[in-house]
Amino acid sequence: MAVLRARPISCASLAGELQRRVRDMSGARRGNTGGGRSRTPPRGVVTVEGLRVDRGLLASRGMRRCDPRECGAYCCGGGVAISVHQTNDILAHAALVAAALPRARRDPTGWFRGRHERERDHPAGGTRIATEVVDDPGHPTGTSCVFLRPDRKCALQVASVAAREHPWRFKPLFCALHPLTFERGVLVLADRNPMYIDGGRCSRWARDGTPVSALLSRELRWVLGAKGYAVLRRMARARASRRRSSA
Repeated sequence: MAVLRARPISCASLAGELQRRVRDMSGARRGNTGGGRSRTPPRGVVTVEGLRVDRGLLASRGMRRCDPRECGAYCCGGGVAISVHQTNDILAHAALVAAALPRARRDPTGWFRGRHERERDHPAGGTRIATEVVDDPGHPTGTSCVFLRPDRKCALQVASVAAREHPWRFKPLFCALHPLTFERGVLVLADRNPMYIDGGRCSRWARDGTPVSALLSRELRWVLGAKGYAVLRRMARARASRRRSSA
C-alpha cells in the first residue's frame, strides 16, 4: 500500500525554527538584527540557545516519567492551545491526519475551535486557537481532545509516523513538551498545574533523585536542539557538582 507523505517542513527541526524566531524577536526588541549584547535573564532563569529556561530544570527530583497505561491519557481530556502556523500545517495534510482518526472525526472543520488569540506563553509569539473537545465516556474526565483515539494514541502522532516523519511533526507543541511547558516565554516544568498534581500523575514518585534534564531528554532535545540540550546538561552537571562540594 502506498504511503502518504507529508510535504517537507521548511526547517530541520522545531528547535531550529523556534530559536530562529526567538532570535529575530529579540533583535527587534533590542533595535538591531545583528549581534549585540543580550539582556541579562531574570533571576531563576538561564538562557540556552536564545530560549529562557527555568533553573529548576537543572535540578534532580524524585520522579519518573508518566505512564499512559496508568493514567488513561489524562492530559488529553481537554483541548490544547496550538499555533495557527501549526494548524495550517495539519490542515495542509488533512488526508494524512484523517486516515488516523475514527470515521466520525475525519471532517477537518471539526478539529479546531475558538477565536484566534495572541500567544502569550510561547516565546516566538504568534496567534493560537485550540483543538476541539469531544465527549468521551471512556476517558477519566468524560471528554477528550478530538485527536485522541479510542486506543489512547494521538492521531497526529500516528499520522506523523505513518508519513515517516518525526513522531511529533504534527503534534501540538504543548502536547509534545508535556509535562514541560512555556509560561510567559520561559520553559518550565508544569508541576503547579492541578492536572499534574492530582489528575494525571504526570510524574511518578521515585526513591532516588533523577536530573530533570536527563529524565525529560526527548522533550528538551526537541525544543532546544542537540546543541542546546548539551549546554543544559553541562549546566545541570555543574550545579550537581557544586552542591556535592558544599555538602
